[in-house]
Amino acid sequence: MESMLQAKLCMPYIGRNIVKRKKIAEKLRLLPDYKLALISAPAGYGKTTAVVDYLTGENLKFAWLSIDKADNDPLRFWRYLLSSVSQCVGNDEINRISLDLDLVLSNITVDLLISTLETLSEKFVMVLDDYHLIDNGIVLNSVEHFVRFMPQNVNQIILSRKEPEHTLSVLRARGMVISLGIKDISFDYDETTEFFVQRGIHLTEEEVDKIEKCTEGWAAGLVAASFSLRECEGIANTVSAFSGKNKNIGLILENEILAHWPGEVRDFLIHTSFLDKLSGSLCSAVTGNGNSAGLLKMLSDNNSFIIPLDTQNQWFRYHHLFQEFLLNRLELEGETVLRRLYSLAGEWYLEQGLQAEGINWLLEAGEYEKALPFILDYRFQTVLQDYEFLQWNQWIDRIPEMLYENDASVYTSYSWVASMDNKLDVAQAWAEKARACYKRVNGSLEKMERNQMEAYVISAELNVAVLKMDIPQALLLFCKLCNLKIHVPVRLGEMNWNEPSLLKTVYGFKGRLGTVKFYLPAVNLLPGLFGDFSAYFAVIVAEFYYEQNKLRELNATLMNNIATITAMKNPGLLVPCFTVLAKGKLAKGDIAGAFRTVAEAKKLLDGGAGSVWRYHLDIFMAKLYLGTGDAIGDAGSALKFLDTGKMGIFDALSCIRESEYIVYTRYLMRISRLDDALILLRRLENFAAKESRLGSKIELLCLMAVGYGMKGDYQSALEILEQALALGSKEGYARTFIDELEPMAVLLERYVTVNRNGYKNKHLTYAKSLLRSTNEYITILKSAA
Repeated sequence: MESMLQAKLCMPYIGRNIVKRKKIAEKLRLLPDYKLALISAPAGYGKTTAVVDYLTGENLKFAWLSIDKADNDPLRFWRYLLSSVSQCVGNDEINRISLDLDLVLSNITVDLLISTLETLSEKFVMVLDDYHLIDNGIVLNSVEHFVRFMPQNVNQIILSRKEPEHTLSVLRARGMVISLGIKDISFDYDETTEFFVQRGIHLTEEEVDKIEKCTEGWAAGLVAASFSLRECEGIANTVSAFSGKNKNIGLILENEILAHWPGEVRDFLIHTSFLDKLSGSLCSAVTGNGNSAGLLKMLSDNNSFIIPLDTQNQWFRYHHLFQEFLLNRLELEGETVLRRLYSLAGEWYLEQGLQAEGINWLLEAGEYEKALPFILDYRFQTVLQDYEFLQWNQWIDRIPEMLYENDASVYTSYSWVASMDNKLDVAQAWAEKARACYKRVNGSLEKMERNQMEAYVISAELNVAVLKMDIPQALLLFCKLCNLKIHVPVRLGEMNWNEPSLLKTVYGFKGRLGTVKFYLPAVNLLPGLFGDFSAYFAVIVAEFYYEQNKLRELNATLMNNIATITAMKNPGLLVPCFTVLAKGKLAKGDIAGAFRTVAEAKKLLDGGAGSVWRYHLDIFMAKLYLGTGDAIGDAGSALKFLDTGKMGIFDALSCIRESEYIVYTRYLMRISRLDDALILLRRLENFAAKESRLGSKIELLCLMAVGYGMKGDYQSALEILEQALALGSKEGYARTFIDELEPMAVLLERYVTVNRNGYKNKHLTYAKSLLRSTNEYITILKSAA
């Protein structure tokens, strides 16, 4: 079924007998001097044909995406667009660029694509056809970001029925956009004449002039007129009867096209009109007509309102105007006919292994009972792999609850999926439904089965408590779970989509070491409860030990779990594991070992250069270069891994990009842009406080203190250090302070020895311990250099 999916990515095929739109081509040849060409006009003006002719005539490489309404799902849109670009440039790494909703929202996916394209020398054009169908703000923003920063070897053409009411107008104001409207793409007199000549219809100048004025250069009107003129007995009378009122496309298609086909063909057209893409096999399944492939080929050869999507004539689509007209006719046949056709389409897609498309059509048909098993099978197979949260939840929302009211796994799955989509209230509501389901059915279950169901329910409730940072409730539920005897480990949802540190996620209580410490005695029970997913908690424990400067325990924890971690190959587990492993090596003075560990992590990742996890490892590499003092500290080397060109101190902040911007502040401090660094650090610290990211807040306060110290403002530096010490001493933080090396040692020394203006050393013992450990680490690194 690869061919069907590729149909969206293929430029529509056009025949030889088309009118060369020389004026349009002349404008588009200016595209290399701009970023974007925006072609906007209502349906039927020949936008797509003109661009296809330009691209083929100029022999340009292109990445094409034919958009439909379903592409308002940001993940679907970018998945198809990445595939199109990958196909165009012959680089499969682009297909492996990391993609989820947070990555699109934070523009990481787009930036990864841009970075990959910057490494290519060849030029190409990206074409987005039917862009007017996009109204999702996330998609619109991400496309605008791509256009703003796309490399010089890429240009873009957008085809739309209307002017995009979005920030592309900013690009136009900056002179980055070529705009073509109705006046530019309407057929003029000469083009109208050529159009009819190519179809063997010879008209007088007066007849051409009348048709041109009636159609106002509207290509669809010219096509319809050509059908009438081919079938008529007297051209002069037909032209005379052709009037402006025929601009009604419904009347034109009814009287000039559909009426000329026999009943079998009309039925075929109407009964396949709900399909966005057509093939012989699919249409045969829907209509029962065994000659569907032949009909599609015949219609394509004789009617330009049906467009081939490939050169093999396997896949087609109706022109949107024609499809809308046919759909209106189909709806007149009633709900029963529609449901039957939808069901047949759904069954065909499922037989081809296209589960999502099959489920969608079964739901449209109201075949809920038939769709439910496929939806449940889809939840952990594909939702976890492809981040299809929104789609899965929408499917369950359409299923009547009576069909699954006694199956707690549906409720717990929905709760987990909602939590992965950051919908806490929804996750809680469905966990409560799972508990209610358990109460309804537990009396009819055997003890082992009852325990298994309750384990899933408690796991969902525990997940909600953790997400809410309701620590007392989380600890209570965790104890309950540990006391259950189950025969099969509970399968959890993904616990880390994008964070380079598991300790900073909610499952590490966002850096609250005191809470993590409570779980330590139960770590050995976790494999029996969660199976391989217990390795996530092992990495959290390892990060806990690193932060408390317990390097021996860190190493022992990772060595006990490394086989499971590497076997699972989950990047959200691998990257935090190897990052803390590298930190542990560096803490012992094994600088080369730290870099080697990062290199090993990259080898284990399946994704190429466009992986968000490689991005996180690159950020960590930049931090390594910037954070090793005089040993190897090197701002120039850090720039190989930190793209400062797209970063600014007033950029929007997000959890997923937090580590990148923290490293960016380190870079700014290294190059003596201290004021800029402090502005960004204050913004990051406010963001961390708002998001309750305690570990991040302590790190940022330490960096701010160092920054003020570098400016010579020691009063401010010590005031901020006092805040960091207050938070750090309560939780047992050590390495966050120690890893700042000499600048932190200077501040701690002042904190310990200086007492002026009534300043009180509230955490003197803690500060002395940190100072001693920091000086030891400085000595270790100097010995290793």
